[in-house]
Amino acid sequence: MPNIDTPAGAWETDLAGRIGHAVTRRRKQLLLTAVSLSERTEKLGYPITRVTISKIENNARAGKIDVAELLVLAAALE
Repeated sequence: MPNIDTPAGAWETDLAGRIGHAVTRRRKQLLLTAVSLSERTEKLGYPITRVTISKIENNARAGKIDVAELLVLAAALE
């Protein structure tokens, strides 16, 4: 894990939290479960498990989110 300074780490964690909140909000707007969202990502060719979706939504990954995850979630959530 790279060594980043405290402000950068806080920014990263805050950004991941805002992304997770947006994923939750949009998933609920579409009346999707985490399982059905996971199925949508699989159909798009980059499967994200239900557990990973939950971790993203709850910012339980130390502020980490991959660009590929972000893009497939954006497509899956229209």
